[in-house]
Amino acid sequence: MTYLAELTKTGFETAEQVLVGVVADTHYPDRVNALHPQLLPVLKSAGVQLILHAGDICTTYPLEKLNEIAPVIAVRGNRDWAFSKSLPLARKMEIAGHQVAMVHGHGRWSHYLINKVKMLLQGYNLDIFVPAITEPAPDAEIIVFGHTHRAVNFWYNQRQLLFNPGPCSLVARPAKHPSIGLLRFEKNRPVMGEIVLLEQATLKNRRWVTER
Repeated sequence: MTYLAELTKTGFETAEQVLVGVVADTHYPDRVNALHPQLLPVLKSAGVQLILHAGDICTTYPLEKLNEIAPVIAVRGNRDWAFSKSLPLARKMEIAGHQVAMVHGHGRWSHYLINKVKMLLQGYNLDIFVPAITEPAPDAEIIVFGHTHRAVNFWYNQRQLLFNPGPCSLVARPAKHPSIGLLRFEKNRPVMGEIVLLEQATLKNRRWVTER
């Protein structure tokens, strides 16, 4: 049985150009004691017009702070019990004429448990997560997700942009720094994705320590 993606209005359906900030896995306060010190300044200086949060938010605070920069659209992650009644597991939306889907990436609980076992036995491989990522909206041109704590900016089968901005909290090795993403939408042109590293602070014992 599939789970359905909620159709979401963005306000940018027919825009000519849109710059979208993408965030995932802020994990505040379960894994970090604060938002990464670069997160908000980088999004603000980039001039994003919309922010997508791909789940594992944990409390309303990250969404409230992001909303001070631009409107935020979010989905529920596997650690987002606080949002069980307010956020969907998947969304479909249109931005500048492009069809976009957003999920956290853990999928149904059967996906989640099976993928945990595969990761333990095989190590990380993007293909492990593709069924859970694509199930709610298999025909979307762009699929935004999180969950794996690994940045992805990849045209899968040359037809779908799979885009994970990477985590804003604990990173998975060999990555050293958290990251966010930028998606540049333009009507009738391919969407361009960019991963932006947040390099000025690293996580030590749940606290951000400024690099010198």
